[in-house]
Amino acid sequence: MQKIGKGRMKYIYAGLLAVTVGFVPLGASAFAGSLEGSWSGSGYVKPNNSAKERARCRVSYWRKSKTRYGARATCSTASLGGVTQTASLRRVKKNHYTGTFYNAQYGVSGSIYVVVKGRRQSVSLRSNNGRAYMSLRKR
Repeated sequence: MQKIGKGRMKYIYAGLLAVTVGFVPLGASAFAGSLEGSWSGSGYVKPNNSAKERARCRVSYWRKSKTRYGARATCSTASLGGVTQTASLRRVKKNHYTGTFYNAQYGVSGSIYVVVKGRRQSVSLRSNNGRAYMSLRKR
């Protein structure tokens, strides 16, 4: 197994956090089961060549059209400070969303999948650097 330096590890974690962050909806009027609004929670990031690490995230989602949404997320881990990323999603069926995320700070992008169940959502992210999973609650 190849060793990765601490500097490179930050890029890997940032990319995974970007994938994990998902989306946070804006607006207090968003109803339960809706992606729109503010969400927060925790999960993990798992770089391809490193151990799994716990992460905390806040995400905001907003509607762009009938089936498309935008998102902005901020996440952090013990080894990496706050990382911000954006995402673009589309509804593929009721309460199921898929799309892409991008972290401009580290130039990392990947895919994201979100499932909303009432005031909870699960977020799965994947990039060439690894994967992440978050469980979020509506704020």
